[in-house]
Amino acid sequence: GLIILRIPIIRLLFERGSFISKDTQLTALILMVFAIGLIPCGCMSLLSQIPMAFKDSKSIVRIGVFSQFIAIGLNFLFVRFWGIVGLALTASVLPIFVSSLYFFNLKKRISNLKNIILDTIYIKIIFISFVMAFVCYYVHFYLEKIIIQDYLFIGVILFIGFITYTLMSFLLKIQECKIITDIIKKRIFGKLLVES
Repeated sequence: GLIILRIPIIRLLFERGSFISKDTQLTALILMVFAIGLIPCGCMSLLSQIPMAFKDSKSIVRIGVFSQFIAIGLNFLFVRFWGIVGLALTASVLPIFVSSLYFFNLKKRISNLKNIILDTIYIKIIFISFVMAFVCYYVHFYLEKIIIQDYLFIGVILFIGFITYTLMSFLLKIQECKIITDIIKKRIFGKLLVES
């Protein structure tokens, strides 16, 4: 969603005064590159917590130091070819390397780590996210011909994305959806019972 809506979001937030259309295009490109790294960054953040649970501070330090060298190397390489976009690319690519290092380090301790990560719930969520992105991508082409105002355009796309994600979650029977539904039912019916 962030990748699809990058231009209208930047245009709505920043395009005024000396910040012209050319700046919007460059900033939107940087935002897209950053957005690509959100999932690897989340994986890195999750995997980095596990060695702490094992009190394995040595592995954390080793991976931390090694990742800094990788970051420096990637920055030199990417900035040379792509300039400021290269910095964003490093921020997106680095978590992939670091997540891999944590994964192989943890695989020694947890034999079924691969099965845990590839659990059905994660596969379902990734699938739902791709379906939502696909729907938003094609709807945005249709809507941009009709809706001129950026804030309305962004709002409609986000709403359609939310509805798609919610419906797909219920269709694929994501357990958290049932928990949320039960909580809402208890709150609504609980209030009705109290009032009656």
